[in-house]
Amino acid sequence: MRVLALVAVVLLAGCSSAPVAPVAPPPSVARSIYLDTVYSGVRLERSPATDESLVRVAGVVCQGFDDGLGWVQMVAAMREALGSLSAAEDGQVIAAAVATMCPRHRDKLPG
Repeated sequence: MRVLALVAVVLLAGCSSAPVAPVAPPPSVARSIYLDTVYSGVRLERSPATDESLVRVAGVVCQGFDDGLGWVQMVAAMREALGSLSAAEDGQVIAAAVATMCPRHRDKLPG
């Protein structure tokens, strides 16, 4: 009887209505989706070096939001780091990083 009660508690705990944080896809999948998303909206020529740079940028975006930066601060940091992109493209890079690499920060995205 005690085992049944324990099973019931575990099952009920799994059915709670608490919000669930978004989960990032596995790293290799997230990387691929992120890069495809960035290249589809940003005028950069694809190369292994650019891929690696963009993946590092995604890590910086996630870390910046982890450290408490807001959207405006993040866009300003991207403008400084990626001066060759437009403000809209900076936003696309940031949004793609959040959507794929650190979805826990979706609340930081505008709109």
